Amino acid sequence: VDTEVSSIGGNLVAFSMTYLAPDETRLVLNIRRLEGIDSLAFLDAAFEADEQIQQDVVVGETVFYVMSNLSRTAVTWMEGPYSILITGDLELEEVESMLGAKLKPES
Repeated sequence: VDTEVSSIGGNLVAFSMTYLAPDETRLVLNIRRLEGIDSLAFLDAAFEADEQIQQDVVVGETVFYVMSNLSRTAVTWMEGPYSILITGDLELEEVESMLGAKLKPES
């Protein structure tokens, strides 16, 4: 497990953890604390998704965004001032299990 903590311009604090399994599958957790409009612009630039999967899932009061980026599945959401991203070699069934919700079938 690799762990990294960094601050960018005083507006964004990032925590990143990467797990690489023996079979080379990868899982990445990023947590960013957003403080101000500059952080939101940085965050928006970080989430460019391709068109394979792009949907939102509401669980309770939280909106989760499920997308594919560079052939990896990603789930992201906001929790107060924090942006959370989980990405890696995830199957859609694993994402459904994590969220406790069914995803819409791909069209």
